[in-house]
Amino acid sequence: MIIAALVALLALLAPSAWLWHASRHAHEPRVFAKGVPGLLETAYLRDHWQGVANTVIVGMHEDGRIAVNAEGQVKVVEAVARNDAERALLKHCGADWSTGLDELHWELRTDPAVRAYKEAAVREGLLVAPGTMTAWRRAAGLQITGTAVAGLISLVMAFHVDSYPLPFLLMALVAAGIVLRVKCHLHLDDHELTDRGREYERQVLRAGVWTDPRPGAHPPGAAAVVAVRKVSALPDEQLRTQLQKAAIWQAPSYSYTYSTSPSGSSSACSSSSSCSSNSCSSSSCSSSSCSSCSSGSSCSS
Repeated sequence: MIIAALVALLALLAPSAWLWHASRHAHEPRVFAKGVPGLLETAYLRDHWQGVANTVIVGMHEDGRIAVNAEGQVKVVEAVARNDAERALLKHCGADWSTGLDELHWELRTDPAVRAYKEAAVREGLLVAPGTMTAWRRAAGLQITGTAVAGLISLVMAFHVDSYPLPFLLMALVAAGIVLRVKCHLHLDDHELTDRGREYERQVLRAGVWTDPRPGAHPPGAAAVVAVRKVSALPDEQLRTQLQKAAIWQAPSYSYTYSTSPSGSSSACSSSSSCSSNSCSSSSCSSSSCSSCSSGSSCSS
């Protein structure tokens, strides 16, 4: 019975200690980088990838490198980029008015260069590392199993009078293990701030260099206002409304049907969604397989 009691203790206490440690330190940064996060890292912390997209667009619009008209079309005026996110914008926007702001915003939100700011925030110790929740789930699963094993052993021991009072002590520990599991419940989303991230967010809102809501009060201008206070604080009403609409726009999904010509080659394509221009792009209809769009619209993805 002593051996059974030791097995029960080991099955209960070891995973419980792991669970407590995983829960207690979940919001601690795995990597603590020195220095202050930049403007785009701050934008990501405050408003995810759409915050980065808004900040880039507003910054380049404010200094005249891109232009946005009243219809929500964008064109590049000066093809100069100062960081990877701005290079991504130039990649998705041309020097004419053929690019819509909603489409550009979507392309930026999904571009790897913008997505990389999440990894940068993790390296800065501002975001919980992606594997943290996985480690906690493993600890929680093992702790539940250990608690069940300990409970079963204590129940069996309760039928042996010569083992008293060990079964009751084990039952008390099992109850404590159940309470620990409830208390150590953890739910982390993909944008969970570490303790350092939360402190930095409070700092920039309370006393940071970008807290002034006036664009002219600091070098980054309106981009800093958007990065810290989100796009709702942008003074430019027209651009603010356009960006708010663009933030909820998503690229439509297309389904194509191909008809075969008498010669055996595919000669036409039809799309279930409307497209923005009047030509077939090579990404969706290759010149060898599609000679015209039966929908009368583009087949761009």
